[in-house]
Amino acid sequence: MKRTSLVTTTTSLTALTAATAGGLVLALTAAGTAAPARQVTHHQLSFTAHSLASRQVGSDHLIESDKAVKSGHVIGYTANSCTFDFSAGTAHCWVTFARPRGELRSKVVVNAATGQSTGRITGGTGIYHGATGTVTGQEGSNPDTVKITLRWTD
Repeated sequence: MKRTSLVTTTTSLTALTAATAGGLVLALTAAGTAAPARQVTHHQLSFTAHSLASRQVGSDHLIESDKAVKSGHVIGYTANSCTFDFSAGTAHCWVTFARPRGELRSKVVVNAATGQSTGRITGGTGIYHGATGTVTGQEGSNPDTVKITLRWTD
């Protein structure tokens, strides 16, 4: 019958404990190392929206589409759905700005008295996925145009 030494068993447990502790320290060190922060990119785009078509639905709702023009070139299109609050003189609109590589969605309030628009970008698709930011606009010199500026981060 072969005998196992008590000292050998103790040594094996000590070695096992030291190896486990070393692995634990290594795991804690790796877990404590922070990943690099995601870089935020700021964007700005200004263009003029030219009305293509609009249709009133019911007494207080408007559906509209526009082409977005910058430097004489069409850069995208918008689809707008607005509800009018006649007592406040405002229109509350959901606007989708579509471009070849994605869409930006926004919620905008238009002041009927001043022609100014303000709002926030609520998200996007494609290259605009995760976008947040602001929308500002001012009625153009032609009543069927609005000068728009979008500012967003992704």
